[in-house]
Amino acid sequence: MSSRTVTDRYRAGAGMLAWILHRISGLALSFYLVIHIWDVSAAARNGATSFSEVMGTFNTPFWKIMDTLLVAAVVFHALNGIRILLFDAGVGLRLQRALFWLSFVTSLAIFVFVLYKTAQHF
Repeated sequence: MSSRTVTDRYRAGAGMLAWILHRISGLALSFYLVIHIWDVSAAARNGATSFSEVMGTFNTPFWKIMDTLLVAAVVFHALNGIRILLFDAGVGLRLQRALFWLSFVTSLAIFVFVLYKTAQHF
């Protein structure tokens, strides 16, 4: 019987962080996509006025921030996904940690840029 705790087993550094963030961003994107399609299609079924009202709601500061977070999730998920595809092809296996941090920092930089651009429209 091992004396390792749960936190000891999952203290794997950048690889575990990449795995967790990839799963969370994937779930968040899936959830957003389902809700977005349902909301827009429901508004479209109720006519042009209803659709315009829903689109007006999406133009509020709250939804602008949510869209900015959506960009962050999409960019991180895409860049980390490319990193994983490279590993599956046998490329960059020795650079896993560096490639994770590169994808994370690039995602963060794009998020800050989009946040800046979004803040200009408030």
